[in-house]
Amino acid sequence: MNLTMPRELRRDRPSLRLLTVLANATAAFPLLLIAALYGQWLLSWLLLGHRPVPSIDDPKYIGGASWMSFVTGIALVGFLPVGCLALLLNALHAVVQPQPWPLQRQLMRVVATVTLWFATLVLLRSDPGRVVEWWFD
Repeated sequence: MNLTMPRELRRDRPSLRLLTVLANATAAFPLLLIAALYGQWLLSWLLLGHRPVPSIDDPKYIGGASWMSFVTGIALVGFLPVGCLALLLNALHAVVQPQPWPLQRQLMRVVATVTLWFATLVLLRSDPGRVVEWWFD
């Protein structure tokens, strides 16, 4: 901690760090979701010896990969609530960040968060390889 900073900035610094950590974690949540979903699909493919087929290969009953159903389920259920929280926390982070941070950098942070979340929605909706269909079936 820089001791030449004003006293009020030093006192508020831990809360700003917490906000930064939470904003980063929620912004990166789509990566966790995609890793869990496609990771379970790839592990199931490896264990079955063929691509998992919707309506035939149930993800909950594939031995060795069934433990991932809980993780993937929690990630899918939390997707929209965490998305709203990510937008809120990253916008708040951009507003309360001390002045040395340029506005363009803060706007880029919010735009990158929205882009990552939107791209994840598009990926889940387009469902290449029918992975989402397989998981929900």
